[in-house]
Amino acid sequence: MDMDPPTQRPLFIVGTGRCGSTLLSEMIRLHPRLLSVSEWFTVLGERRALEDERVDAGTFWDTLTVPTKDSAVLLARFPELAELRVPQQLLARNDGSGIAPVLLVPIPHLDSRPEEALRELSAHIQSLARRRWSEWHVAAFSFLVRRYGRTLWVERSGGSLAYAEALGRLWSNARYLHIHREGVACAQSMYKHPYFQVRVARATARAPLPVDECLSNRLPIEQFGAYWSAVITRGLGVLRRCAPGDVLHLSYEKLLADPRGVLRRMQRFVEGPREEIGR
Repeated sequence: MDMDPPTQRPLFIVGTGRCGSTLLSEMIRLHPRLLSVSEWFTVLGERRALEDERVDAGTFWDTLTVPTKDSAVLLARFPELAELRVPQQLLARNDGSGIAPVLLVPIPHLDSRPEEALRELSAHIQSLARRRWSEWHVAAFSFLVRRYGRTLWVERSGGSLAYAEALGRLWSNARYLHIHREGVACAQSMYKHPYFQVRVARATARAPLPVDECLSNRLPIEQFGAYWSAVITRGLGVLRRCAPGDVLHLSYEKLLADPRGVLRRMQRFVEGPREEIGR
């Protein structure tokens, strides 16, 4: 049955990566009205997820459930990566062909029984008519909002500031929570993280290098600083074109020092002046 999604403007958390966005999405997950959709575009692969042609339900479902080569290789090499939420029983059953992308982080982030949630999402998606990619994503988020009894969804993918322009192209009425962190700290953290080792290697080469090649050719830490600088410069240029009330900038350092104050600002931005978070 094709149900109308809850009325809301798309809301994205964006950042350079290694900037505190994971912490923020974990906090949002505890909010009784907000649905925290974590790493949706990361696990799907933003290149294939941020198209906007019209496709049928089967094509969209394949994107959610057919592993990408990158995710399969990274999961095989780093099964204990802190960001992953794959249940142990699912890892034990993995035959090497990979695990459905949305079972790597997004659905386990919400549910202790992710395969059951995935079956329900499948039934809903398969009932819907052909539509654009952007509409498919919203249909999935809206279904999850209803399933978990929430009011609004907030999508957060690590490093998404790098493709903020694509988000704005697909959702011209989107709003953004931009979380930022001091550049040196970001670069140092990226340097140690396999996902960003791959991302920065490809950005430097300007080519889709294989994962193994990216990980074996360790770049100097200065290259990670240059990547951070390029992403923050380009991303802020995109956000400056938004209406002033559509972007809220949040400091990771201030979130640690004054979590209640920062979360109150975020709550007012997301929901308006309702009850205060943490009261």
